Amino acid sequence: MSQIDFIIPNNSFHFNLITPIIRNESKFYKLGIKINILNKLPTKKFGDILIITSRYFEVINLNDTQLIIDYINSFRENYNRIIYFDTGDSTGSTLFEVLPFVDIYLKQFVLSDLSNYKKSYFQNRIWTDYYHLHHNVNDNEIYTSTHKIEDHELSKIKCGWNYGMGNFYDNRILEKLARIFPYNKYLLDYSVNMSNKSNDIFMRITSSYFLNSVSYQRQLLLNYGKNRNIETGRIPLRKYWSELGRSKISISPFGWGEICIRDFESIICESCLFKPDITHLSTFPNYFIPDYTYVPFKWDLSNLDEKIEAYLENNFYKSIVSQMSDRYLYYSKSIEGNDEFVSYFTDLLT
Repeated sequence: MSQIDFIIPNNSFHFNLITPIIRNESKFYKLGIKINILNKLPTKKFGDILIITSRYFEVINLNDTQLIIDYINSFRENYNRIIYFDTGDSTGSTLFEVLPFVDIYLKQFVLSDLSNYKKSYFQNRIWTDYYHLHHNVNDNEIYTSTHKIEDHELSKIKCGWNYGMGNFYDNRILEKLARIFPYNKYLLDYSVNMSNKSNDIFMRITSSYFLNSVSYQRQLLLNYGKNRNIETGRIPLRKYWSELGRSKISISPFGWGEICIRDFESIICESCLFKPDITHLSTFPNYFIPDYTYVPFKWDLSNLDEKIEAYLENNFYKSIVSQMSDRYLYYSKSIEGNDEFVSYFTDLLT
């Protein structure tokens, strides 16, 4: 029996990340894999594989890169393989300084062309680099990676999985219950229902990021909404869910990363997901198929008007919602989708 210790913070985001592991515990066991989900390191540190998430180091207040490397190295004699799982929000914001000291570097979202990680991007993000170069956006503080990736290290970088197989609810009580019972039968059943879509566009967003290059895309959208009388201000949570559920289209911009919780809120509210184009990245499950499960628009918003008009006037948004709903339910609930995750997870270990 192969033993894996998976060290992960105890919060709702990471709980969604490990939900498919818990849900498929018996399938892993039949494959000879025992996965221990831990919120802190065990007293007796030993096993075949250690998976440790990047944000665990935040929980234990370990922020210095060299101290993190030393911490990882301290496990080397107790585990055959060490996997660093970067659960950061974006394809960038990496800690590649640990690459020489781990066997695998997992990341929720990776650049589809891994060789691009050898390039330098403004603020370590491909889209902030775009706004810096093409819109002259600058920041007071500049963040860069100190580790220059070698060709042989690229094979260590692997696309992990995202938190989209977890349980997403518009009710805090159900959300807490899901953390106790994270199994298929506790997922909400829902079907596509377009009968009460009285609002065209949902775009409740803010731009409160301390980096101008991160907030710039949202500022563009806020100006876009203001010029078209689209409501963008904050509203109470109950009204937020109600309005999202009544909306035909939900615009979900980048935050610190390309994919965010709004994407999945839009899915369960059966609102057509509009996002800045994310064809530059890979993730698993791949919920984001352009013009099939979501509608991409250009980072400068130059085609957003025509996209909205086309999907509203011809009711194309309905098919996008239906196809995204099918895909979400496939991975979050179906036997086949869960089998696919188990296979994907085991392949990552090799």
